[in-house]
Amino acid sequence: MMKKAFRILSIAAAVLLLLSSCGSKKDGDDKQQNRTGESPETKPYSSMEDASADGKGTTLDMNSGSADKNTVSSKGYEIVVKDGLTYVGGVLIANKTYSLPEDYAPGVTSEAEEAVNKMEEAAKEDGLELFVRSGYRSYSYQSTLYNNYVSRDGKAAADRYSARPGHSEHQTGMAFDMNSLSQSFEDTPEGKWLARNCWRYGFIIRYPKEKESITGYMYEPWHVRYLGTELAEKVYNSGLTLEEYLGITSEYAD
Repeated sequence: MMKKAFRILSIAAAVLLLLSSCGSKKDGDDKQQNRTGESPETKPYSSMEDASADGKGTTLDMNSGSADKNTVSSKGYEIVVKDGLTYVGGVLIANKTYSLPEDYAPGVTSEAEEAVNKMEEAAKEDGLELFVRSGYRSYSYQSTLYNNYVSRDGKAAADRYSARPGHSEHQTGMAFDMNSLSQSFEDTPEGKWLARNCWRYGFIIRYPKEKESITGYMYEPWHVRYLGTELAEKVYNSGLTLEEYLGITSEYAD
């Protein structure tokens, strides 16, 4: 009788031991799965393409202090910051959001200079006179201009028509003011020709009419920016500003 009872107790103990072992193994597997910290809801992007594809890409924070950064614009264009220069979709950007270093001094780029010369010659063949009134400007020269405008008109007014130092497209060496710095230039034969044809030579009217809330600057029918013929044609045909086309902002932090 005692032997039979002992045998029953032994079998029961073995069953309990087996069940305990199975439970410990399952708990161990669960902990191993959670160790990565990745689930369908929390898995980090493995690339900028992933972020762009699901619409969760964000605009670059220029004030976070990192030297070189990569992210994407709201239109999915890659934003790369290298040596203080910001490129969006491969395009060097200088506006109220994105600035240039003080020591960036390329002068007029050879490609932009060649393009503006061709444009002037084409206009001449049509009996018109186009000429560069203002081209490349250094950081220090832009600083002098801007501060003079602030002294004359106040900061709020100056910010509508003049870039703060480091934020001027003229410092890129790819922007030109043509002929006249007056909005009446729009109604001249040269102004009309420029608006219709500058894209053919790789330029866009950078600050179009009724787009100040987007570009940050009032209408400037004289200001053209070189993008290359392929991109200039796309932007022109889209009817968008460069900010709208690339999906970026143009706003000062303060």
